[in-house]
Amino acid sequence: MRRDYRPCGGYNEQGTGITVLNPFRSREVEHVADAIFYRLAKADCPAEMSANDCKNIALRNLAPKKWKIAYRMDSGNDVDLFYSWPTEGVATDCRIVEMLMTQQGKNWRVTRYGVSW
Repeated sequence: MRRDYRPCGGYNEQGTGITVLNPFRSREVEHVADAIFYRLAKADCPAEMSANDCKNIALRNLAPKKWKIAYRMDSGNDVDLFYSWPTEGVATDCRIVEMLMTQQGKNWRVTRYGVSW
């Protein structure tokens, strides 16, 4: 699968690279991340994030309304998820959302959230 990287201005592995996701992987953390995005889009702070992070995301309008997983990197109890964040009507916009999820017992917690253009 080749993704169109032109809006991003160049190649970067996490956002525009050629990614083949293992179809047998556990998608549990991705479902948790999807639920977090849905809540953030409604300006509702999910339990998996700190109130301070939610406030900063809301103030800077950093909650995507649409997203698609672009890359995933697993390391121990951490899963680094990268999502493309398309913006309607803006052909040159390229946003990548990174969410580092850490498993704590049976639960997942957001330990890093960032957006790059």
